[in-house]
Amino acid sequence: MKAQTIVTTIEIQATPEKIWNIFTDFPTFPRWNPFLKKILGQPIKDGSIIVFDYYFTGVYLPTKALIYELTHTQSISWKGAFPLFFKYMFAGDHLFTLEEITPGRTKFSHTAILTGIMPNLFSSHIQGAVRNSHIQMNQKLKELSEGL
Repeated sequence: MKAQTIVTTIEIQATPEKIWNIFTDFPTFPRWNPFLKKILGQPIKDGSIIVFDYYFTGVYLPTKALIYELTHTQSISWKGAFPLFFKYMFAGDHLFTLEEITPGRTKFSHTAILTGIMPNLFSSHIQGAVRNSHIQMNQKLKELSEGL
């Protein structure tokens, strides 16, 4: 089966440190993230387990993920599947990076690699609605980081 890949980027007028502090403050996600409504766990090191509630287009899916790479203020990556026992149906590998372009200006990137039966069955939905939700998340992060 072919993986579905979504890549989104946004430039933010803030330092990587400021963006990192907002993005890794998991308890505040429900206030600003359009589809991650709860995250349990902390992004403190590689190997940390996080559990989150993914809510998208009327569907609620609990997800368990493993943080497999974390470089403070630069990147965080996690792999997860939902529902918890159906990773062959839908699994996601997410990489978030922060790259300082100039002092006080950062490029935030999110790469999602989605595998399983469902991403292949619903590829147009993935490339449309799911991509748009990632763009919305990036925009909300920009607004918070820039104090808009």
